[in-house]
Amino acid sequence: MSGVHDSPDDPDNPTNHTNECYCSDIVSNIEIVYLIAAIFWIFLVFVLMLWKSTDYIIWLFLILPLVIFAINFFSLGEFTCSMEDQMLKGNLLSFGFIVAVILINWNSPIGQHDKTEFFKILITAFILLMVSLIDVWVEKDKMSIVKHIKTSIQTMSLSLLALSLYLYYTYQRDQE
Repeated sequence: MSGVHDSPDDPDNPTNHTNECYCSDIVSNIEIVYLIAAIFWIFLVFVLMLWKSTDYIIWLFLILPLVIFAINFFSLGEFTCSMEDQMLKGNLLSFGFIVAVILINWNSPIGQHDKTEFFKILITAFILLMVSLIDVWVEKDKMSIVKHIKTSIQTMSLSLLALSLYLYYTYQRDQE
């Protein structure tokens, strides 16, 4: 079955993925996205007072988004437009609901202050997760910027959710 759109070189073929790199304006805008994301992450760490922890694993969770942002920032020159289609897409809501179900069953006697701090982290993660699910419709050439904004927000949210799970299980372990 041959048709007009069967050729992989046909620009009108929906399965054709170009290997063109981002133009310099898009690269500059995406670099700004990752710089703003890093600054926002540092702001969240200070607002949620996560920097006060002496636990090295918590610090790994806190540094992870900055490492991801740095890798993405410095790899932008090598990105191609077709790479966006190849990126793995996870169902973040599923991960978030797994965390929520575990926490709903949390019956252990924990101090009110600890619960407040813990749920502050969890609620912030869920809000970021919900914000990342909002669709923003922009011109085709700016869609890459929107995708990188969403990726940044999802990275922050997943880090906070993972941190919440870690805090939950370390508390449970310490109670036993």
